[in-house]
Amino acid sequence: MASALIFAELGTLVPRSGSEYAFYMDSFGPLHKFWGNLPSFIYSWIVIVVIRPTVVAVIILTFSEYFCQPILNLWCINDYGSVEKVTKAIAIVALG
Repeated sequence: MASALIFAELGTLVPRSGSEYAFYMDSFGPLHKFWGNLPSFIYSWIVIVVIRPTVVAVIILTFSEYFCQPILNLWCINDYGSVEKVTKAIAIVALG
C-alpha cells in the first residue's frame, strides 16, 4: 500500500512515462551532463536482467509447489524424489 501511494505521488510530480527510470532521470540527470543519466540506465538493466526474471522464477516455483501438494497427497506419493520431479515438471510447463 505504501509503495503504491509513493508511486502515485511521484507520478503526479514527474509527469513522464517510464516509472523508476523517469524518476531517476529527474533526480540524477541534472547533476552531470553524462554521468547523471548513468544510475537510471544501470538500474533499468539490473531490473531487466536480474530482478524481473528472479521474481518470475519465485512465482512459478511457488505455484508449482502449492499446485503439487494436494495432487500428490491425493495420490499418496510421499517419496521426496518423485515430488521434486513433479514440481519441476509443473514449473517448466508454467514457464512455457
